[in-house]
Amino acid sequence: MSRLYIDTNLFINVINDEVSMHSNENMAKPASRLFFEALSCKHTLLISTWTLQELSRKIPAEMGTISLELLKKKTTICRYSPDEELESKKRYPEHYQDALHIIIAERENAECIVTRNIDDFLKIGTKISVKKPELL
Repeated sequence: MSRLYIDTNLFINVINDEVSMHSNENMAKPASRLFFEALSCKHTLLISTWTLQELSRKIPAEMGTISLELLKKKTTICRYSPDEELESKKRYPEHYQDALHIIIAERENAECIVTRNIDDFLKIGTKISVKKPELL
């Protein structure tokens, strides 16, 4: 079972049933497939408390609660420390949120960070592979 660190944008893609403005491609479908694969024990999903905070600012609370409740047994919630948040701001001030995701994923020994925001993660740098959900 692979350990995948899930970025906030995948939840938003699914909950909002988003389609790309650039390619008209359905972004929700590959993210949904990833969540269903987790339910069938193909993956363990690592979700940080930082992601939960980001979701609470971007979607209705009941939508986030329902989504996480479905994945409860296939998800590990990863807390972060104030020191890790400070480290992320030093590591990459322009996108410290993504740096924090990387720090948490590295600490939790994730095999892959799954995101739509590949470029920023690669700029920050990590030894963990970074992929879009459709490439898993």
